Amino acid sequence: LSSNFFAVKKGRILTAGKGVLPGVTRSLVIDAAQRAGFPILFCPITIHDLGAIEEAFITSSSRGVLPIVRVDERDIGNGYPGAITQTIARLYDLNVDRLLEPIYLAR
Repeated sequence: LSSNFFAVKKGRILTAGKGVLPGVTRSLVIDAAQRAGFPILFCPITIHDLGAIEEAFITSSSRGVLPIVRVDERDIGNGYPGAITQTIARLYDLNVDRLLEPIYLAR
């Protein structure tokens, strides 16, 4: 595993609760979503669910929050990053910026 999949359906964020890539990125995203008031449901999302979801994104340490707008020639929602995905991405970036520490090089 190198990333986790999240979907948005009826204003709720869905992501699998088992078989996921545990780590800092997933934890920061879940924390940001909860603090912003978005309910999170820990349930698996299948290929059959894609027609019913409004937004989707993946998370990983190298990508942060990456919107998904199309899967197998099928648009997710309106085919553009949704408002909840954009909010989560912005909150994640702010949180990472807050946690960064400067690197000092020895001379």
